[in-house]
Amino acid sequence: MNNMRYPAAKAARGKSTLRFIAGELKPKGKLFTPFNLVSVPVILAGLVIIVIRFARGIGSVTNLT
Repeated sequence: MNNMRYPAAKAARGKSTLRFIAGELKPKGKLFTPFNLVSVPVILAGLVIIVIRFARGIGSVTNLT
């Protein structure tokens, strides 16, 4: 494997896997962008609906029997 073609492999050399993943997940720009301000409530609403669906069954979400 040629490391010049894979910059992630080159960056990971000498680091632990957890440190590399933490560095990649770290935000690299602004946190409060318009996209994030819209998508976070949508994702949270979806998670709430998923929890209700599995806790109470499909009828509580879709009004079906």
